[in-house]
Amino acid sequence: MKVFETRYTEKQLSRWIASGLVASSVLLCAAVVLAQSAERERYAQAAPADGAPASPSALPKAASPTAPASVTPATEDPPAPRSPVEVSIDQSIAERVRVALASDHVTRAQPIDIAVTRGIANLSGNVANEAVAHRALAIARATGGVTAVQDAMKVEETAPVERPR
Repeated sequence: MKVFETRYTEKQLSRWIASGLVASSVLLCAAVVLAQSAERERYAQAAPADGAPASPSALPKAASPTAPASVTPATEDPPAPRSPVEVSIDQSIAERVRVALASDHVTRAQPIDIAVTRGIANLSGNVANEAVAHRALAIARATGGVTAVQDAMKVEETAPVERPR
């Protein structure tokens, strides 16, 4: 009985690994596209097809004239839960924003927290001045995958210390 022994070159192995990575990336992209099309279809089914106005129960409720704005009832449905693919994509976007902020000389030393939900980046934390906040927002907007940026950063400008003469 003859046993077949096959030896692969490093080049062959690297090609197979690369093609496997490409294939898995293509599958991930296909899953994202399918999830997004299913989401669009679900929203399309919820809306009336004939363009007629929604039923009165679906219309937003008006707040009482004496109620403060913070007690106004919610006028939108809560967002649908995110799929594992969406969570993974948001985590990778958040990591890219973190790396971009950490590699910039202006924002590097600032304690800025990043949270991404459905492509919307929320930046929070205390920053030294307005220039740092604007720079962080610009970096986040320029990061791939970010569709919008929300600013929740607090500026803690301190008065310059005067030296005694």
